[in-house]
Amino acid sequence: MKRLSSHTIGMDQGTFELFSDFQEGGEMWTGSGPRKVSRAVEFSEAFSTQPMVHVSLSMWDMGNDSNARADIRAENVTETGFDLVFRT
Repeated sequence: MKRLSSHTIGMDQGTFELFSDFQEGGEMWTGSGPRKVSRAVEFSEAFSTQPMVHVSLSMWDMGNDSNARADIRAENVTETGFDLVFRT
């Protein structure tokens, strides 16, 4: 339950699919290429100051023939949005 009585605190929430390379044999699946995906995310409305952003994985599917390594982060955070970046 989220209860905020102050109008100075705001939260925005969402889910994005950055890639699904196993369906198309893309770079993340084949292990070749830059293996980095970035997507601009806009908040539903601007924050009054630069917010703290928390990102996480909602699904992780991998083959069993290699180690799994991933870096997911919010970069270039502003009052209006950020870049969601995944690297491996």
